[in-house]
Amino acid sequence: MLKMGKMNNLVILAPKTRDNTKYKTVTPEKFRQAFSAAQGGRPAALYKIMDWFLSMDGHLAGALQSRISANTSGDSSLIIQDKTAKNENALEILKAALDGIKLRKLKTALLKANYYGARAVELIWAETRMNGKAIIAPVGFKNLPHDFIYADKIRKTDDYKSVFVGAEPLENYDRGHVLLFTAGDADDYSDPDFTTFGRGVSAMRYSIVKYFDVEDWAAFNEVFGMPMRLGILKTGAGEEALKRLEEAVHNLGNDASAVIDETTEIQFPEVNKYSSKAAYEALSEFCNREISKAITSEALTGGEGKTGTYGAMQTANGIRLDVAQSDAAELDDLIQENIINVFYEINFPGLEVPKMKTAIKAAPNLFQQSNIDKNLFEMGLPLSVSALRKRYDAPAPVDDEDRLEKTQNSLFG
Repeated sequence: MLKMGKMNNLVILAPKTRDNTKYKTVTPEKFRQAFSAAQGGRPAALYKIMDWFLSMDGHLAGALQSRISANTSGDSSLIIQDKTAKNENALEILKAALDGIKLRKLKTALLKANYYGARAVELIWAETRMNGKAIIAPVGFKNLPHDFIYADKIRKTDDYKSVFVGAEPLENYDRGHVLLFTAGDADDYSDPDFTTFGRGVSAMRYSIVKYFDVEDWAAFNEVFGMPMRLGILKTGAGEEALKRLEEAVHNLGNDASAVIDETTEIQFPEVNKYSSKAAYEALSEFCNREISKAITSEALTGGEGKTGTYGAMQTANGIRLDVAQSDAAELDDLIQENIINVFYEINFPGLEVPKMKTAIKAAPNLFQQSNIDKNLFEMGLPLSVSALRKRYDAPAPVDDEDRLEKTQNSLFG
């Protein structure tokens, strides 16, 4: 096992082979190769393609930032039950240490795993003095390169690959050296497939539509699978024609060949490369909505369809509240195990170890709330005008000229 001891920092060694791939442009063939490598446990090239799309697509970058900010804007607390002088003093020293490593930046670095699938940092520990006491504390961190994260067999006789960070399997590092945050877990009895981690692959499908032409879409889509196939059964066709159509659509998914009769038709829906500006804008807006859903896990909120639930309405920075809270809980556990617990084992053995808890609060969805208030008003439920004005930050008009009149009954009076 690799040991940190009380003061010795471990330098994370680079993998035996490095991936020096650089992309100024992305082609379907480059994407195919990177996708295949990531499925086999080497995601570095795919991560660099994700970098390229992140730099190109402002909506994609914004969606990821919203997902990150939903967590980093939350309030993190360190909780102890036995508030003795020793415990309180140790707690203050811990808080100072966490401030020193810039905890928010650390969380930001790790939360990018929601896009890439995995991110890793190396913690730096050093001897320092806080509140007059000499301690060993984390004083910073280093973001590890994309190609430091991969999967390989630890022993040639192993049935499955394990996750590596640098030159060593993750399991070889003692707590406190490496923080690896993954958006998704590998099955115990299979090789890690990095294309299934995170939401970047899903989001990139829609960025491809925005930034490439129809021919490129088809080439990129071969990496994901066949395009959508639409079978049309013409009026008057019988059961035999229906059976032949179903077989034809199925065969197209297997070998791109099929035989149909004149009573049936198969279409491959696509967007005309030379369509009007309005059609392109509509397509771009659709892609942006799908990117938001992929990265932020938006579902039945703000820009969704006509139906929704109260639970889905609860959001934090535009992110579904349950998703943001899950991110926070996983990060809290990672920091608790690798920083807080290790810090106390080294410096304050025997004292109560604080528990980290990040509170993610719901931000009201005023669009959804206004629909609820409107429905209650139309049902005849008495509502408070002052409460409504406060909720929507809508002050009363200062005089008659300032009043916006409505011909029908107004919800706000």
